[in-house]
Amino acid sequence: MSTPYGGNDKQGSDESADRGEPWPPYEPTDHPEDRPGYGDGNRGAQGTPDTQYSGTQHGNPYREYNAGSELPSYGNAGGYGSGIDDFYPGDATRTAATPDIFESIRWGFAATFRNFSLWILGALAFFAVAALLGFGTGLVSTSGEGAELAVQVITAVISCLFMPVVYSLILHQLDHQDTGWGHIGKSLNYGPTLLIYVIMQLISMVAVAIPSVLIVLQNRELLSQQVVSDADLTSFFLTIFAVFAVVMVLALLVGPFFFSLIWLVADKRAGVGEAFKASFAIGRDNYLKLLGLSVLSSIIITAIAVVTLGLGLLVAAPAMQLAAGHFYRQVAGGQIPAESRRY
Repeated sequence: MSTPYGGNDKQGSDESADRGEPWPPYEPTDHPEDRPGYGDGNRGAQGTPDTQYSGTQHGNPYREYNAGSELPSYGNAGGYGSGIDDFYPGDATRTAATPDIFESIRWGFAATFRNFSLWILGALAFFAVAALLGFGTGLVSTSGEGAELAVQVITAVISCLFMPVVYSLILHQLDHQDTGWGHIGKSLNYGPTLLIYVIMQLISMVAVAIPSVLIVLQNRELLSQQVVSDADLTSFFLTIFAVFAVVMVLALLVGPFFFSLIWLVADKRAGVGEAFKASFAIGRDNYLKLLGLSVLSSIIITAIAVVTLGLGLLVAAPAMQLAAGHFYRQVAGGQIPAESRRY
């Protein structure tokens, strides 16, 4: 083929380069990339590359929680839930227009029964381990208080190490219907979740320790006596009951501000420091609903435990934890299973 510089393509190109002349112009061909309009189907309305699933305007199931907090969108949460393709086929999700406590509770029980092998058998395994550790505590109690304390510390440590996995599985269940034992560790934000869980436990311990110390100091003379009258003993126990009743009420009232704390960290939406601010904002804007969830959860778990002599906790405990995760996603503007509205 001749070129404007004479000879074949290669010769013309080499010669033009030697003379310092420009390369010959690119001639159109019948290749797809040379056709008019090529690539328009992959460009957005403003002429920029299509960013489908990267923002709410393109249908991303996650949205920003903008009620006083600066949480990142779910689509940017470290790759977790960053688009529809991240979910298993058929795992339709949506965002809740208005947080619904009863929808969360219904979904929690439905998911527990539907995924029996994970949640009910998992609860059975958890309670079995707890019972064995309790039995071990009873055996070593005869060896002295030191051995009993050691077993209690080991039990607490095991619980702390295991809880981040539970939160991760609940969030995974919200995104994937077929969550199972094989998904333990998937999208696990272990270190930060463990840290925030330990912080929450320390706050709870301090909240209980302060009134306990005050009661002991107030009644140190009574406690030092060898013989205590019935009236003094009754007064002492009534004082304990009254003080801890106040502590429980206060914990219930401030609970909504801390409700989302560990969920935000486990869900990779906030760091440990940011989670406190974000959780407070969510609690402030959804206070009564979060308070209602806490009250209903306590009533449901207590009622089922009493009626079934404790056996119902194998269902109630995981179901209410799942409900809590579902409701967290609602109040934080996250995605929830689309089918949950049917239950």
